[in-house]
Amino acid sequence: MRMGAINIQLAAAGGDLPLPSRQMSVLEREPEMIGNAVQKGAWVYVYDERGRQIFFKPAGSPSKRKDGLKFYTANTVNIEISGWIHIHDAKGNQLRVIPASAVPVAATPAERVPNYLNRRTLF
Repeated sequence: MRMGAINIQLAAAGGDLPLPSRQMSVLEREPEMIGNAVQKGAWVYVYDERGRQIFFKPAGSPSKRKDGLKFYTANTVNIEISGWIHIHDAKGNQLRVIPASAVPVAATPAERVPNYLNRRTLF
């Protein structure tokens, strides 16, 4: 009889021996929130809030200027590849793919500054 089977029998009979515990592997742990996402060459690396790598994904073609990491939140990472935005969750699963044209373009820095601050005669 194996030792694990003896522990189970004793615990089931009201014995004092605890059941054998098993540590969860890295893949079995629930990932925490996304803390950082960095593009290095043709890959996007995603880290949790403690700095541990959660997953990495291809960033598209390095020759295409628009391909690569677009932005990330605590729950998702958005990577543009060949005109499509690939949205991944904190586990690295792909949630959906949408056309890049469907995502509004952010305003340029000059457009974000209030008009009264754009005047050169301010100072």
